[in-house]
Amino acid sequence: MCLGSETGAKELKVRFLLAEAETSYNVLLGRPCLNEFGVIVSTPHLTMKYPADDGKVWIVRADQKVARECYAAELKVKPPGHRMGEARSEVAMAELDPREDTDERIEPMGEVQPFPLGEADQTTMVGRELHEGETARLGNLLVRNKDLFAWTTFDMPGIHPDIISHKLSVFRDAKLVSQRKRRLGIEKRRAVDEEVGKLFEAGFIREVRYTTWLSNVVMVKKSNGKWRMCTDFTDLNKACPKDTYSLPNIDALVDGVSEYEIMSFLDAYSGYNQIPMY
Repeated sequence: MCLGSETGAKELKVRFLLAEAETSYNVLLGRPCLNEFGVIVSTPHLTMKYPADDGKVWIVRADQKVARECYAAELKVKPPGHRMGEARSEVAMAELDPREDTDERIEPMGEVQPFPLGEADQTTMVGRELHEGETARLGNLLVRNKDLFAWTTFDMPGIHPDIISHKLSVFRDAKLVSQRKRRLGIEKRRAVDEEVGKLFEAGFIREVRYTTWLSNVVMVKKSNGKWRMCTDFTDLNKACPKDTYSLPNIDALVDGVSEYEIMSFLDAYSGYNQIPMY
């Protein structure tokens, strides 16, 4: 690759990744390439400078007109998900609530066998490849702590607010948004009433009046034919600052289990539902 069109411009071997994308730019220079050339970029001036082998400083200037045309064309390019309509966005929203997606969750490698914890309907799974002594010790541990398992929504009493509670950081100048009511079909309304009834009886939600923020529910058809109720929090999300590092580093999680002999796939069943809002 030669950085510049003038005679004597610096030339280096650069590895490129080919990607199929709808964009007005032919090449995107990443940090490894810029670091190899020793480039200093000035975006306000549309200029790059880098040291040449002879000690001189080479300057690469962009064309203002071409840059504006590329920028205007890039704004018109629609993301791949937009061309497919709302079906793809609804599928993404369906992943927000994992309570009944047991078939799509990560499963342990190897064969497993049922292990009863007391009553007939209270059964979990353990690895079939465990030694007899390991199975016995693991079984005693599970039976002693079977009260921690949640078999229904009513088995999740929630966490006391003195321990933890969710608190949203909303911009002070954010405009309060009450979304207009969306009409639902008979089947969707019936599914909403059923889901709201479950949440209300379990104590996860309560009725409020004169709300400052109001968001509609969105019904998503799952693969098993049932309905999942999600909430359209797009307006509220825009009013909240973004947490760039909201999840723990996956490498640290993997390294943390490297010295253990047994891995558990116990699921934190709807854990976010048990933490109340501030």
